[in-house]
Amino acid sequence: MLFREVFAGWAKRVRVTNAVALQVAMQNEPVAGQMRVAQFRRDIDAQLDADPQLKKIFATVKITLPTDL
Repeated sequence: MLFREVFAGWAKRVRVTNAVALQVAMQNEPVAGQMRVAQFRRDIDAQLDADPQLKKIFATVKITLPTDL
């Protein structure tokens, strides 16, 4: 009986901890994703600004994706 109560309490604690972690992740992940994209774009812009020839070539690059994706 005691073992069952201890185990039930531990399981409830794990569920609460997981629920809180999920809520934190759902709020922070979109912001973290935006931050990663912004940093990536900043790094690309810095490289293009530092090399005019690279910037000129970059402007001519066209990427097309297949339409059946």
